[in-house]
Amino acid sequence: MPAGLCAEGVGLSTLLEKINRVKKPLQNTVAFALAILLTAVPSHAGSWLKTNPDADTAYLPYRVTTIRQVDYHGKRLRQLNPIQVYREACGTLENGIVMNAYNPQLGVDESAVFDALAYPYESTLDDDQIGLIVVDYRFYHDSRRNRRLIAGPAYGRDSLWLILKDIEEDTIPAQKVFLDSGTDGTGDGCWRPEPKILLVEDYDFDGLTEIFCYNNTLAEGTEKALFCVELETLRLEWSVPVAPLLNSHHFFANMDSANPAVVFTSYNPKNGASDTLFSDLYQYLTVINSKGHITFNRIIGEKHGGTNIVPAWNHRGWLITHELPITGESERDGSSPGSYYLSLLDENFQTLLIATVRGKPSCLWTETWGEESSEAAYVITDDATLQVFDRKLELLEETAAPRTELFFGRVRVKGHNDSCLVFSNGLFTRRLEPLLVFPIGCRFFQPLAYDSSGNMTSFVINNVNRGAICRIQSKSHLALASIFLHRNQTGLLMLVSALVVGLVMVNYYRHRARANLRLISKQKTELQETHEALKNAQAQLVAQEKFRQAKDIAGGFAHEIRNALLPAETALFKFQNLADGNSERAVKFRSMIDRAVSRALDLTREVSRYTSLENEAETSAVDVEEVMDDVIETRRERLTSANIGVEKKAIGRVLALCDEARLRLVIGNLVDNAADALTDREDGRIFIEAGVDSGQVIVSVSDNGCGINEGDNPRVFDTFYSTKPASGHGLGLAIVKKIVELYDGSIEVDSKEGQGSRFTFRLKAVDASASQA
Repeated sequence: MPAGLCAEGVGLSTLLEKINRVKKPLQNTVAFALAILLTAVPSHAGSWLKTNPDADTAYLPYRVTTIRQVDYHGKRLRQLNPIQVYREACGTLENGIVMNAYNPQLGVDESAVFDALAYPYESTLDDDQIGLIVVDYRFYHDSRRNRRLIAGPAYGRDSLWLILKDIEEDTIPAQKVFLDSGTDGTGDGCWRPEPKILLVEDYDFDGLTEIFCYNNTLAEGTEKALFCVELETLRLEWSVPVAPLLNSHHFFANMDSANPAVVFTSYNPKNGASDTLFSDLYQYLTVINSKGHITFNRIIGEKHGGTNIVPAWNHRGWLITHELPITGESERDGSSPGSYYLSLLDENFQTLLIATVRGKPSCLWTETWGEESSEAAYVITDDATLQVFDRKLELLEETAAPRTELFFGRVRVKGHNDSCLVFSNGLFTRRLEPLLVFPIGCRFFQPLAYDSSGNMTSFVINNVNRGAICRIQSKSHLALASIFLHRNQTGLLMLVSALVVGLVMVNYYRHRARANLRLISKQKTELQETHEALKNAQAQLVAQEKFRQAKDIAGGFAHEIRNALLPAETALFKFQNLADGNSERAVKFRSMIDRAVSRALDLTREVSRYTSLENEAETSAVDVEEVMDDVIETRRERLTSANIGVEKKAIGRVLALCDEARLRLVIGNLVDNAADALTDREDGRIFIEAGVDSGQVIVSVSDNGCGINEGDNPRVFDTFYSTKPASGHGLGLAIVKKIVELYDGSIEVDSKEGQGSRFTFRLKAVDASASQA
């Protein structure tokens, strides 16, 4: 058998080796193809958010078509937002109108010009000269005149004005109100302030619209100032000097009719400018009421950047990022210098909650979070990290994010069920998945056209002296596939080449595999023939081994018989020399002869049984319970005299497939062994049980006797091994095991010293109903 196993193992190893030689080239080919595909396909990360700052913009689901683009940078005087929407277009019922404003070229003494352009036809409807240099402008609806007008700061020579212009009535001259004056501070002969519009809104709830303009004139040596003008009356309501810089994205109306005010945070350029209340070395959180009085003013930062402010949820209070405590105290509550915070303020600008922001904040906005759409605050830092906080300002998530500075609001686009977020660099989903990228950097965004379902189809974006009219379109699967093919020509060519090579190799190795399979089949047949020969040889070896063991056993039996009869021979010799055979010594010798002869007879009887076990015996259905009763009855006198109780338990009629006499011998030997183990025990008990399970008769004989030493358990069934050398022959359990195995059964022992033993054997069961039939 070992040789057969060895030969079979060699055959299997050869087979596996040949199969691996076929598989390895195929595995390499597939791995190469997968590597190319994984390189070409972008990955996404995140939990609820799906931010991917490294996404390939070519594969975004929407593309931008630029309809009109202007770039006056370096050619004309400063214009913050050249292109703006005058009238939006909705569906096919109404066309839109955009205004294109531009200032004169550098060194030319002319005024600003406004061109009214029809959308989508781009034809010029009208053009107007303002007579001044317009740096920034907005459209607003004049409720008194029921017309849309242009409003914005403009300058000429040494004066700064706020102008109003009706572009639909050329005969109506522009109206203006004086704001400020200055002198040339750069030596070029001209005073060029840098005014910007921060807010156009009826912030004091009096039914009239105010415009807030901020004039940055540091280069010209003039004090910076914030102006509030009521547009319908062209009345300058108030002006306040503000040395730090102001931005429209951090400037809001207080939305409290009982306490109308504007709220803003400022930026510190650190140019050394200052006034009575401000220094441009610091950043401030400031509130100015409708009378122009500053009611709240706190330093919130001394480093550049990091401060943002937005209305809190439902416009009740404010969310603000800052560096220094809003309380105005110099202490930072033990935090490290340079840390940044997110705070929730109430309507009176008292701090309700505060959280630490890891990094310098660059963008702050509020948006719903998760599938449940709970409200949250979103902060993007300078290192392009997004941190999301719930209403208790507890951190929900921190992940990589697109680098952006401004949040403009929300729009809807076709093909996307949810609203989209508009940032200075493009459109994103609520999960911050990129949808499209703007063609230019954006500081000012306006929707231009909508379809009949309210989805935005066109928009306007602006930066300083730059502007664009853009149309948004979704990309088809064919377009995305075309982009993929175009951008991955080399990789795809390599993939196709690899597949062709792989197919050739597969075909080649398939033919090789067929030849190997034929060879393997032949080797298998040879292995089977060898295996059969080895089985026959093994059978012969087993027979020879049995014969050798039988001779050894017979020799052992002869030795034991001689030892058993030796006392009888000696006693008989001595008995013959006695003069009086009835004397005490004669009786003693006769007793010795009887015991020796009895033991010899018992031993020869056991030997006869053992040597005749393999003789043919009739097999029939034997009633196990009847055999158990017979065994107990024949040993009743011995058991009773030894004060040993017997308990029998049989479940129904139990039939075993064996020989009745041999089954009686098995159970009898086990009962005798149990009785021997109960010698000198007052409460000795023997338990005999029989049952059927899974087609097998299970019989167990147990006792509460002395048990067997743990080291002797494996040897109790060995021939001539006995735990009772003074009285045992070492054949009883060997005969039991041999009989059970002759009928394809098994036997096992479970014994612990001092706790008793249990012998359990199994034989094939016979169906009782079938036996009766």
